[in-house]
Amino acid sequence: MAAAPAVDVLAGDTAVIEDLENPEQEVLTLKAGKVSASVAAAGTTKPLIGPADVPVTKGKNTIVYAWGSLDDDTLGVAVQVVDSAKWRGHDH
Repeated sequence: MAAAPAVDVLAGDTAVIEDLENPEQEVLTLKAGKVSASVAAAGTTKPLIGPADVPVTKGKNTIVYAWGSLDDDTLGVAVQVVDSAKWRGHDH
């Protein structure tokens, strides 16, 4: 979990998630491709994290975790990709 204020998640220059607070989460359904994503303080567009290209693959769940501390200037991200069938509890 990141020690930071409420944030907006940006795809390019557009906020796609607004006012996200720790430990909340949001789910987006996106088309396959590459998304230039960044995290900014809520209501701003100056990145605190990123931008970074995040690959979105059909049939996969891409989970992005923010971690670290804004005050300590240690914010970072970790990306996990999980097969969609296994995510829903199925093994086929």
